[in-house]
Amino acid sequence: MVEVAQQVEQLYGSTTCQWFDSIPNHSFIFKKEYVNKTYFFFDIKVFIVKIQMSTSNPFAYNTGAVINGTIQVGSLSVGTPISGFTSSPQFWNGPNEDLGYVIAKPISGNTQPSPVSGVTASVAFWGTKNMTNPLSDSSFIQLAEYVANKNATPQTFSSATDASIWLTNNGYWNSYITPVLYLDAGNTASYPGTGTVWTDLVGGKVFDLINGPGYDSGNGGKFYFYAAGNQYANCPTSLSSLPIFTTSVWHNWDGINQGGEPCILTEVYPGNTGAINYVLGAPQGIVARGGYFNGGFQLSPQFNLTPNTWYNIVVTCDASQVVNIYLNGTLISSTPTTGAQPSSSEGGINLMRRWDNPEFWGGYLSTVGIYDKALTQSQVLSIYNTTKSRYGYGPNPTPSPTNTETPTVTPTNTETPTPTNTETPTNTPTNTETPTPTNTETPTNTATQTPTNTATQTQTPTTTTTLTATQTQTPTNTATQTQTPTTTTTLTATQTQTPTNTASVTPTNTASVTPTNTVTPTNTASVTPTNTASVTPTNTVTPTNTASVTPTNTTTQTQTPTQTPTQTPTPTNITIAHVWSAGGALITARYALAGAGEQNAALAIGGATSVGLTCTEKYNGTSWSAGVGLTNARFFLAGVGTQNAALAFGGTNGRCTEKYNGTSWSAGGALINGRQNLAGAGTQNAALAFGGYSAPTQLSCTEKFNGTSWSAAGTLITARQGLAGAGTQNAGLAFGGYNPATLSCTEEYNGTSWASGGALITARQNLAGSGTQNVGLAFGGYAPPSQLSSTEEYNGTSWSTGGNLITARRYLGGTGAAGLNTALAFGGKAGYPNSRCTERYS
Repeated sequence: MVEVAQQVEQLYGSTTCQWFDSIPNHSFIFKKEYVNKTYFFFDIKVFIVKIQMSTSNPFAYNTGAVINGTIQVGSLSVGTPISGFTSSPQFWNGPNEDLGYVIAKPISGNTQPSPVSGVTASVAFWGTKNMTNPLSDSSFIQLAEYVANKNATPQTFSSATDASIWLTNNGYWNSYITPVLYLDAGNTASYPGTGTVWTDLVGGKVFDLINGPGYDSGNGGKFYFYAAGNQYANCPTSLSSLPIFTTSVWHNWDGINQGGEPCILTEVYPGNTGAINYVLGAPQGIVARGGYFNGGFQLSPQFNLTPNTWYNIVVTCDASQVVNIYLNGTLISSTPTTGAQPSSSEGGINLMRRWDNPEFWGGYLSTVGIYDKALTQSQVLSIYNTTKSRYGYGPNPTPSPTNTETPTVTPTNTETPTPTNTETPTNTPTNTETPTPTNTETPTNTATQTPTNTATQTQTPTTTTTLTATQTQTPTNTATQTQTPTTTTTLTATQTQTPTNTASVTPTNTASVTPTNTVTPTNTASVTPTNTASVTPTNTVTPTNTASVTPTNTTTQTQTPTQTPTQTPTPTNITIAHVWSAGGALITARYALAGAGEQNAALAIGGATSVGLTCTEKYNGTSWSAGVGLTNARFFLAGVGTQNAALAFGGTNGRCTEKYNGTSWSAGGALINGRQNLAGAGTQNAALAFGGYSAPTQLSCTEKFNGTSWSAAGTLITARQGLAGAGTQNAGLAFGGYNPATLSCTEEYNGTSWASGGALITARQNLAGSGTQNVGLAFGGYAPPSQLSSTEEYNGTSWSTGGNLITARRYLGGTGAAGLNTALAFGGKAGYPNSRCTERYS
């Protein structure tokens, strides 16, 4: 095999030859790449073991619940399932990440072109492999901007971290180290320049700026915390436990602290567990040290900071529990620690304050990042080099502060990605070793991208060679979509979900799979019947899991797609599926807004751009028009009622309630408990307010409005914020939210008390809701680390899958009290830009 490879390299050049390994039958395909085209020269079957392993990830197109052991980014499931690989969804191995950074995007409906005629895919890859410095931050930024521009959302990124966060928030997966929490005082999406809230760009966690820290636009944006003024920031919720972690801050100490053991960054103690996952500051009265607390402090040696000097301070803890400290990209100490691994206190996070007592750290804080992995020395240096110019450092960093300790151990690159050649993920019939299908992952397109014909990445997925087989599986997903079949034509909208899973598989076969997409029987026929046929019929059977739809598919599969069209209609027990369709765009893009009314007579209320808004807009079923604004600007508020008799309450303005008569807003009775990020149900004169947040507490309290004033009512079982509501004052529904983790719980209100209902399929926060207690709708939202497009329908007992939103987003507004067919979704965040898009459910 090596000799064959060497001959090919001699003929075509080692730098332009790529290998695709389709695990089932070890068939290798060599391909020659030019600027915008890929040509396959020959296919050689070699029955030998693989020559080498590479760092890569398995990918599956998954629109269902998060698979244990994987992460969900948009519609992509990435990683190795704890329960093993399945054929539904089918997993395929991704590109080699050792050769460069990789960006992946799901492509709905199996429409992604591939180098193979007649074969399309459901995943696209781009990469930096062919760029001059493929693993540099600058190359990743260049690629991310190319991808954003290619997908009609042009961006300019100031750092690789910003690029990675934007990609993640917009449904792309990327191999760059993405933080699990990131605050940036210079990013208006994190801090708009005014206000008392500093927002995490990744998970949306809110840090309250307490006692008035001052904002300064210098150095790209920073906060000054005056220790003697007891100024600090607090988030009431923690991240999940991070046994392996990295914390990174850009900080300028003023040399003045208040108390003996203040901190720059720490979890709140004791919380629920008596642990502290990460701590940086003076935990034992020494400036400064980093580490964690597991019953005893596990800390680095002391290191010194020179006052009025900017430092990028990075603390890492790897799987061996070695704590490393970096100052301005330089490793200054490496300390083995003992005892239990780091774990969360579950009590929240403090910035510039000690973990419990009122002791405060003084100076500037500009960015805070927390990662769920131990960054390597090269990664730490790369981040420093990308961001240092903001703090006055040129090409050669200023001398780092003196370290009292010599760096003993070498930094552990623990993250050594395990080579997931899992691509074999399973089955996939050996037949169509035509791995080519997976080339479908558009990377080929990427070839055009200047930096790299990274398209090459796509190769990896090709491992899926037998994709076709998997196609058949997709029906399983379609099952969920089966709902859609009856909608037939409209199904195409939902198609995005079903095919998508198969997509990962990508063979056009999906067509065969989707009899459920009965909508377009023609597609199924058009799909290369030959592929489906070639696919082992047995695989086709597997799809039978797919609920009602599959039965017919299974037979069809083996018999050539031509039959599938006729079969699709057969399932008589299919329920009519609902889908989202585009409506007229809002006049003002915004997020954290409220809604009232119905699909053809709706109201969009308040919200925020970079600041709170008063604006009100009215929808007539086609377009939005300006209405008279709220008296009090605010966001994270709730709204109920109709277009001409609405109620707005709570939000960043606290207790304020306002009533709308179709023309103007007037004051109503104030809430008993001021709060934001709450939910509501009912009408203008019979409303219900429940849940929410009032620093530093998530709330369970419920209040009832009688048209004039609010009174206390039964409390929620689970206190939470970022939840959604539906129903009436005496038959309410509360679902989703977070405290401190993202929640799936549902509660039903009977006018007196709350009782547990069926749990959401996908736990989510910052979602929208509509409908009644027995016909409810939950749509959009956020399930770290992904913004959601998925919709769920409630029947009074349990939730089932509905049609996906066209645009995945969180912090959106929703309304439609009369049932599923009256729902309207508008605004929200689909990434950094706020959204104007409106969608209607029918």
